[in-house]
Amino acid sequence: MLFSRSVAVDTESHVVVGQGTRGLPSPPLPLLQPPNPPSLSSHSGPVGGRIRPHLPYWESITTDRWVLQIVRRGYSLPFNTAPPAMPPSFSCLPEDHLAVLCQEVTALLAKGALKRAPAPLVGCGCYYHCFLVSKKDKGLCPILDLWVLNLLLKKEKFKMPTLFALVPGDWMVALDLQDDYFHIPILPTHRPYLQFVVGNEHFQLTVLPFSLTSAPRVFTKVMAVDAAHLRRFGVSVFPYLDDWLLKANSPQKIAFHLPTTASLLHRVGFTINVSKSHQTASQTLPFIGAVLDTVQFRTYPPEKRVQDIHAMILIFGFCENDSEAAGPHGLLLVTHARWHMQALQWDLKFQWAQHQRNLSDRVQISEGTAKDQQWWLSNRYWVDGRSLFLPQPDLSIVMDASFLGWGGRMGEVEIRGL
Repeated sequence: MLFSRSVAVDTESHVVVGQGTRGLPSPPLPLLQPPNPPSLSSHSGPVGGRIRPHLPYWESITTDRWVLQIVRRGYSLPFNTAPPAMPPSFSCLPEDHLAVLCQEVTALLAKGALKRAPAPLVGCGCYYHCFLVSKKDKGLCPILDLWVLNLLLKKEKFKMPTLFALVPGDWMVALDLQDDYFHIPILPTHRPYLQFVVGNEHFQLTVLPFSLTSAPRVFTKVMAVDAAHLRRFGVSVFPYLDDWLLKANSPQKIAFHLPTTASLLHRVGFTINVSKSHQTASQTLPFIGAVLDTVQFRTYPPEKRVQDIHAMILIFGFCENDSEAAGPHGLLLVTHARWHMQALQWDLKFQWAQHQRNLSDRVQISEGTAKDQQWWLSNRYWVDGRSLFLPQPDLSIVMDASFLGWGGRMGEVEIRGL
């Protein structure tokens, strides 16, 4: 994929998004009809900016001016300062790497995600660098580097959805949206700020790029409108970017909600990736990197992820005091996982600089990291998983302060001052 997915999101404090919309009072509810036959719908033709022709239906389900403006005209980049002109960046790539970029560009042109820059704009506007990174399957993935542009954009916080409304015994299905960000068009007058060169040809993006820091916020808030509309019909849906979870208290109800949701997504212009969706109602379901079990009401890391982390630890040889590790790796859904990453993080902090060294550099690990390796290799912690019940606090402390004084309370103990 030419554009890497941004990770600039607030994942610490979560709330369910899309409970309502902004603007004028909501319009009358248009009747949701499941597709006929009741199956996951798909569209034909280019995916780029596909929501725009479906503007009438968007207007029938929401009065949110910001969302309707994006559907009608495209997303306007929220510049904090005026972007300077950036000349074309020509990359000297090996022939095989250039071939990968050309293949990707051809695919994106067919999807309508980009177009050739108009002749008057060639060499003008803002150009960014394309490069290749290795994928897990040992292939090459093209990336468009927008870090300079991201520095010029306003940073607006938002909340990602959570699954706290799950209850024991729920039945679930999951839908995956295909080419999710590509459905969101970019305002035509802002496309010159999203240009790049491959070979001797100049291109500009016409859709929301993954490497834009504001992309997750934009997509989440646009999809919140659709999720809110579904909830008004009693559909319990949790949209997490391109992954949607539906839940109900019976398989019969979820069987009705699934085509209803597919119908809405089809009407607003989105395409469902059938191969990555889980259409059969189940009480155990993989979702956004975890396995949800509503019978035990716990969540577990997928088996493949467990195997990957075990293989990585063994390859790096963490068991040996003189062993070495390369680069940081991700945390899993395991209780106390963060605690057992601290020693490795300290090793990296003092021996490896992200901006001066690369991921192939070797780092000497400490005795604490070697001990943590044994903890990570223990299957007991993976099997236990984590409870989906919100943990209850052992101790509550209330504090407040103002220009007139301060105070606090812990149980029956109070303290205050001026």
